[in-house]
Amino acid sequence: MVDGIRIATLCGEIDHDGRDIPREALLPTGEPVLPVVAGMSGVTFMDSSALDVLLRASRQISRAQGRLRIAAPAPSVRRVPAPTGADTVIGCHPTLADALNAWHQERTIEDGRPDSPGRPSSIVRSWCPGAGRRR
Repeated sequence: MVDGIRIATLCGEIDHDGRDIPREALLPTGEPVLPVVAGMSGVTFMDSSALDVLLRASRQISRAQGRLRIAAPAPSVRRVPAPTGADTVIGCHPTLADALNAWHQERTIEDGRPDSPGRPSSIVRSWCPGAGRRR
């Protein structure tokens, strides 16, 4: 976690069969809903089920006055949201640092006061299964 932003690192293939695990990484059961940056550099495949998970999480986070941002997706993953327009709802950034900086800039504009990134704590949610299921 960095300054109240949950960092969720997602890896492997995210499809219909495994969609509950990344959902739990983004919105852990029994924990407060926080802004989330989903690090996706390790995601090798994503289908419409994964997009549904991201959009539902984004809506829930938005209702709690937060935002979901995607950091460092591979080009093949970055193309999935574009045809649906989901890329206009969920911010996509080339690096984790860029995603965090975007959040701080947005908060500065909303609050009208300067904001600076803090130091990360040791709490990072990860979803990185072993080898993918696709053949």
